[in-house]
Amino acid sequence: MRVLLHDTQMNFEKFSEQVEGLIKDVQKTEQGIKTTNALFEKEHDNIMGDIIDLGLAALLGTLC
Repeated sequence: MRVLLHDTQMNFEKFSEQVEGLIKDVQKTEQGIKTTNALFEKEHDNIMGDIIDLGLAALLGTLC
Protein backbone atom coordinates (compact mmCIF):
# COMPACT_ATOMS: atom_id res chain seq x y z
CA MET A 1 0.00 0.00 0.00
CA ARG A 2 2.85 2.41 0.81
CA VAL A 3 4.42 1.77 -2.58
CA LEU A 4 1.15 2.68 -4.27
CA LEU A 5 0.85 5.90 -2.24
CA HIS A 6 4.46 6.82 -2.93
CA ASP A 7 4.01 6.13 -6.65
CA THR A 8 0.80 8.17 -6.73
CA GLN A 9 2.52 11.05 -4.93
CA MET A 10 5.42 11.01 -7.42
CA ASN A 11 2.98 11.04 -10.35
CA PHE A 12 1.08 13.92 -8.76
CA GLU A 13 4.30 15.90 -8.27
CA LYS A 14 5.31 15.35 -11.91
CA PHE A 15 1.84 16.40 -13.01
CA SER A 16 2.01 19.51 -10.81
CA GLU A 17 5.35 20.49 -12.36
CA GLN A 18 3.91 20.10 -15.84
CA VAL A 19 0.87 22.19 -14.93
CA GLU A 20 3.12 24.91 -13.49
CA GLY A 21 5.10 24.94 -16.74
CA LEU A 22 1.90 25.24 -18.78
CA ILE A 23 0.66 28.08 -16.58
CA LYS A 24 3.94 29.95 -17.10
CA ASP A 25 3.65 29.43 -20.86
CA VAL A 26 0.08 30.74 -20.83
CA GLN A 27 1.16 33.80 -18.84
CA LYS A 28 3.98 34.52 -21.32
CA THR A 29 1.55 34.11 -24.21
CA GLU A 30 -0.96 36.41 -22.55
CA GLN A 31 1.71 39.09 -22.09
CA GLY A 32 2.74 38.69 -25.72
CA ILE A 33 -0.86 39.12 -26.86
CA LYS A 34 -1.24 42.27 -24.76
CA THR A 35 1.98 43.69 -26.23
CA THR A 36 0.87 42.83 -29.76
CA ASN A 37 -2.52 44.45 -29.20
CA ALA A 38 -0.90 47.62 -27.87
CA LEU A 39 1.46 47.82 -30.85
CA PHE A 40 -1.39 47.16 -33.28
CA GLU A 41 -3.52 49.87 -31.69
CA LYS A 42 -0.63 52.35 -31.83
CA GLU A 43 0.04 51.61 -35.50
CA HIS A 44 -3.68 51.81 -36.28
CA ASP A 45 -3.83 55.26 -34.68
CA ASN A 46 -0.74 56.35 -36.66
CA ILE A 47 -2.23 55.15 -39.94
CA MET A 48 -5.56 56.82 -39.22
CA GLY A 49 -3.75 60.06 -38.44
CA ASP A 50 -1.83 59.80 -41.72
CA ILE A 51 -5.04 59.16 -43.66
CA ILE A 52 -6.73 62.16 -42.05
CA ASP A 53 -3.70 64.34 -42.78
CA LEU A 54 -3.69 63.22 -46.42
CA GLY A 55 -7.41 63.88 -46.69
CA LEU A 56 -7.00 67.37 -45.24
CA ALA A 57 -4.03 68.06 -47.50
CA ALA A 58 -6.03 66.97 -50.53
CA LEU A 59 -9.00 69.07 -49.46
CA LEU A 60 -6.87 72.14 -48.80
CA GLY A 61 -5.03 71.58 -52.07
CA THR A 62 -8.30 71.68 -54.02
CA LEU A 63 -9.54 74.79 -52.23
CA CYS A 64 -6.41 76.86 -52.82
